Amino acid sequence: MKKIIICALIYLSFGFFADTPTLKLAKSSAEKIVNDWSKGKVELIEFTKTDGQFGDMFGVKTYAFDFKGKVRYNESGYIGKNKGDRNQFVSNVLKIEQKISKSVESYYIKVEKGDLVEIEGYLDFQKKESGWIHKNLMSQIRLKK
Repeated sequence: MKKIIICALIYLSFGFFADTPTLKLAKSSAEKIVNDWSKGKVELIEFTKTDGQFGDMFGVKTYAFDFKGKVRYNESGYIGKNKGDRNQFVSNVLKIEQKISKSVESYYIKVEKGDLVEIEGYLDFQKKESGWIHKNLMSQIRLKK
């Protein structure tokens, strides 16, 4: 009887922990966002999970994967310094501008090729029959606050 209870507990714990997006999936999703938004001009070099939260929207399971990390800039220029909030989806930290006008100078930070910048954000995933998939439109990468 004791063995049955132990086996049941092990089975249930594996089922509970296996039902979230993996770190590998989240990191590859973040790398894709960084590469796509920056057109290869920014590279994700560190990625760590900081938190996560399950959700349910009209019967669809969701998971918000919070993370922090670092990016490296592969060319010099200016990036938006807006640290954003959870309701803002624009990732200015990934768009390098070569020139900016004086009137918007206070909204940008100068970066040099090779600079490392700390980032944070979240990735939203949706549960499908085939597993977890990343929903790109509901994700954010921003400068670390």
